Order: sequence, then structure tokens, then C-alpha cells
Amino acid sequence: MNEPHATPRFPRKRQWLAALALALLASVTWLCWPARPVPPIRLEGLDPEVRSAIEKAQSRVRRFPKSGRIWGELGLLLYAHELSQDAQKCLLEASRLDSSDFRWPYLLGVIVEPVDRDSARRHFQTAVDRTASEPLPRIRLAELALDGHNLELAEHYLKEVQQIAANDPRVLFRLAQVQFLRGDNANCVPLAEQASRRAPGARGPLELLAAAHGRMQQTELARRFADAARQLPPGSDRWFDPVIQQANETRRDPIWFQFLAQKAQEQRDIPQAIQLLEPVWKHHKENPLLAEQLAKLWVAARNFDRSADILMQGLQHRPEAQNLWRTLGSVRLLQEDWPKSIEAYHRALLLAPTDAAAHEDVSFAFEQAGDLEKAIHHLYEALRLRPDRIEIPKRLIQLLRQTGETHESERLERELEQRSVNATGRGESRSLQESSNPG
Repeated sequence: MNEPHATPRFPRKRQWLAALALALLASVTWLCWPARPVPPIRLEGLDPEVRSAIEKAQSRVRRFPKSGRIWGELGLLLYAHELSQDAQKCLLEASRLDSSDFRWPYLLGVIVEPVDRDSARRHFQTAVDRTASEPLPRIRLAELALDGHNLELAEHYLKEVQQIAANDPRVLFRLAQVQFLRGDNANCVPLAEQASRRAPGARGPLELLAAAHGRMQQTELARRFADAARQLPPGSDRWFDPVIQQANETRRDPIWFQFLAQKAQEQRDIPQAIQLLEPVWKHHKENPLLAEQLAKLWVAARNFDRSADILMQGLQHRPEAQNLWRTLGSVRLLQEDWPKSIEAYHRALLLAPTDAAAHEDVSFAFEQAGDLEKAIHHLYEALRLRPDRIEIPKRLIQLLRQTGETHESERLERELEQRSVNATGRGESRSLQESSNPG
């Protein structure tokens, strides 16, 4: 009996070997593909900490030239320090090597958007293609469509984002803008109100509510929202962006740390603000603005000795820094060291004789030291420089009474009364004009 015909095994083995060879060839090709050289970056004039951080990031790229992540990290660092052209080169290479990370094309879009919206749109679309869970690229595409008055396309992108982040305040605000541009105030207002509730520090929703209510002739509401928008601090028109924030976290320049410390101070977190600035100040004791900011933070922490020490060290580097002498005068006042306070204010006034506030402050130091004649002299100088400041003549009147100069104090009192009458008259005149001209 003949044996059944056996299927030859060698062709299948050859196919497997061929596939393996192709895979090996592909990997070898990738390994042998020439890596792009690290682009030359001009580091002259940069802060030493910034220069050091960039040099270290460049070294990592040279060690791992085929790592998209490391190229991207260099791009983030360069973007954070406003070296946008160099950042673009690194981010393009990062995007080529790492096609899974949406951040690289996204940040490329952010960089080029102010000058080339078509390129920005392509980069944002690439970022969209790389992620189904990140709303940012779609929001950017929607905003580009809004700027181009393509309301249907903008709404399409925003509706897509709502499936990912239904209550994102930036999305709600942009949807409200779409309705506003369509003239649909009834749908615009609730969306803008939701955006404002979820982002109470954002100026955009408040301004949009003011415009919508104004268009509906609801003057009082429009005025209220406009006033609320004006009271917000600078920067309230920018939306939080996690990718840009990630880039900013790589910053090493003193200005950035001063900004972070200011934010912490606004939130009344004085210890955090001090913690941010102290290490920076130790490497930049020659920076008078940095020394002044840190000294004032220590004043807020009620540590006057540390504040004075920082100012004195700053003055060793910059004895011509008038702001440091004046701040030191204020700290000595808090320490109740009248002679040293007078000395510091004297140095400040030698550098800036027309500093009305320094004249006013040193008058208080002279008053506390018992030298009323010099206190009065400096108050007159302050009044000459700032005749609009009502507190100066009030203090002058008090000191003149103490020295028995009743004639001069009565003259100043009459001037104050006349100023008050004139101010009242101007206020009444404005009220009459407004009532007679309601439009």
C-alpha cells in the first residue's frame, strides 16, 4: 500500500525564513538610518540655568538620537524658553520618530498658528489622528474654524470634544460663541453661564455674556458682566493648556519663578512663594527686582530680619538700586529702627529725588524719631510732587498743629475743604449730564 503523499515542509520554512529576513532587514535599516544631528542652538545671553538645562537635553539627544521622546523633551524645553524656531526642528524630528505621541504635532501647531494657519491646521489634524481621548487638538481645530467664520465645522469639532469632555469650560465657551455668531442669544447665554461657572477666573465667558445681554437690551446685566471681566487680573483671557503647562514646567529662568511666586502670593500661599524664589535668588543676588520681591515676601511672613538681610546682600551687588534702598527703609520702619530707616530712605532719595512715596515714608521715620521739622519738610516735598494725594495734607495738618503752626495748618484745612467742594460739584455735574443724556 502506497504511503499518502506528504505535503512538503521546506517551502513553508523558506517562507518563514524570508519573512524573518525582511523583519531583520527592516530593523537593521531603521538602526542604520542616519540620525539627524542636534541642531545648533545659540545659547549666548541666556541665563546660566537655562543654558545648562539646554546643554544637558542636547547631550541626551546625542546619546539617544533615535528616541522621539527625548527629541520631544528638547523641543518642549526650547519652546518654554521662547526658542521657537529651534523647538520646531526638534519637534518635527520627535514627530517623525514617535508617531504615537500627539504632543509633538500639537505643539508644532501651537507654534506656527500665529503666522501660518494652514500649517497649524495640518499639525492639529495629525495630532487628532494620533489620539481619540485628548480634547486639545480638536478644540484648536474648532477655534481655527471659528476664526475663519466656519461655524458648522467649528460646531462639528466641538460636538466631537463633548463626547470626550462633556463639561470642559473652554468647549462650552466656544459653543456659546458659535450660537452668538448665529444670533442665537437664547442658546448662547446658558452655555456661556455654564462656562463661567466652571471657569470663574476666565474673562472670555464674562465678556460674551456682557455682549449677549447688551444685544438683548439688558443693560444692567451687560454692565455687571463687563465690570466683572475688567476686574480679572492680566492673563485671564488664556485657557489652561496641559501641554503648554508641561513645557513651562521645564523652565529655569528667574522670570518664570518670579511669576510662579506671584501666583502663589495671590493665593496667599506665602511659604510656597518663598520656597520658589529663595533658590533662584541665591544664584541671582545681583537682580534687584528679584531681591525686592523676596524681601517683601519675608515681610509678609513677618520675618523682618531675613527681609533686611536679603536687601543688604542685594545692595552689595547693586548699590545703585533705588528700589532696594527704599524697600530697606520700609523694613527698618517695621523693625522700629528709625535711624537706619532714615539712612536707607536718604540713599533712595539721593538716587531718585522726585520719589514722592519715599519722601512721604521718610517723613514718618523722622516723626517717630522726634524730628518734626524734617518730617514736615519731606511731607511738603511729597505734596509738591503729588498734589492729588489727599493723605499728605492731612498728615501735614496734624504735624503743623503739634509744632504750633496754626496759621499754616488752617490754610491747608481751607484748601482741603475747597477741594472737597470742587469734587462734589464735579460729581453733581456728571450726574446731571448722565441723567439728561441716558443714551
